[in-house]
Amino acid sequence: MAALTLVACDSSSTPRLPHDPLVIRPTITDTSRYLFDTRSIARRGSDGVMFVDPATGDATDTVPPPPGPPGQADTDVAAWFIVDTADDTYVGFVLEVSYPQDGLIPPSTEMWIYTVSRRTGATVYERRIEPSGTFDPAESYLDDDVVVDRAGTAVFTVDGDLGQGILAVPFLPGRTAWYRDADGSNGGWQALAVANGVVLVSKATSDEGLYGVEAATGTTLWHLPVDDVRSHPDCVVVHGDHFVVLSDTFGDFPLTVTIRDGAVSAAQTVDDGCAVDPAGNTIVSTGAPMIAYNLPDGRELWSLPKDQVRGLGLKVVGIYGGLLYVKTDTERLVLDARTGQEVGTDWVAFPLEVHDGWILAHHISYSGPVIYPGTELPAPKTTTA
Repeated sequence: MAALTLVACDSSSTPRLPHDPLVIRPTITDTSRYLFDTRSIARRGSDGVMFVDPATGDATDTVPPPPGPPGQADTDVAAWFIVDTADDTYVGFVLEVSYPQDGLIPPSTEMWIYTVSRRTGATVYERRIEPSGTFDPAESYLDDDVVVDRAGTAVFTVDGDLGQGILAVPFLPGRTAWYRDADGSNGGWQALAVANGVVLVSKATSDEGLYGVEAATGTTLWHLPVDDVRSHPDCVVVHGDHFVVLSDTFGDFPLTVTIRDGAVSAAQTVDDGCAVDPAGNTIVSTGAPMIAYNLPDGRELWSLPKDQVRGLGLKVVGIYGGLLYVKTDTERLVLDARTGQEVGTDWVAFPLEVHDGWILAHHISYSGPVIYPGTELPAPKTTTA
């Protein structure tokens, strides 16, 4: 699951052309942060989490946040997420709950997690998030980019007075809450991705490197020390049974790591950019020189020299299904991601994610991702060999 900012405009005010994208139209333009899962698209509004129909962009239903535990003076949604299951969609709310002074008992703050069924509106799970180590609900801030293990654990990077820690809280029964303590450093810990029940986290201070942590229990499964770590990786992508790690900052991170055991398939990360094909086996370093690599072994496929990249003003816009979408100072080109050869021109849109009946896409006319209903996008012109 990923967070995306979708462009806030009303496409009904302009003529609809064949294959025109359907642009999601938030009713409150300054809260246009959307989450999407395998079926659902939703954003948080003043009344709760609002779901939209991918075929029309219209609001379909809203799941309001729970009122919180009895006796509270105020509640605020500190974080939220959605998870599609076979027959329902769960909405997870992390509430910051404030209690008033009661005689000689001073005011206090707690955090609670509630899981609400979109289908029935019922709360299916609730739990107070207990303080642990340096984690204090009154002094801690949860980052927006929660990573969610679909089996029942949400993992947050927590910013506090003593640095960054990691907080994992169940949103379904049968799981254990756990916390990785901040160590007094702003680097601390960061939750990067989750797949196959394993959370990939990084540490940029003592015992630095990458860790594979069991989502259900917090048990460390493996640790890869990384030399010269001064910050966390820029981007991590789940690709098959590997984590793909990209970083143009300090640290000799591996490129591909097997999810379950931490085995390194390709030793050196790719600098510059995060162009990983979600529907293929190619990663492209987007700087100069531009280099394409095979996943997961890191074998170089092709490259364009620095002078050519800079002379063309060549910029990678995206990659999907074996096609690399680029712009130069004067043209929009499509390259074969495996060979680097030009195969098309004048592209208009390309997929970011393909779902059942709708496509999350990049379009040249919009600053944020758009939704296309259906299964096809406008095809670019084919370049004659």
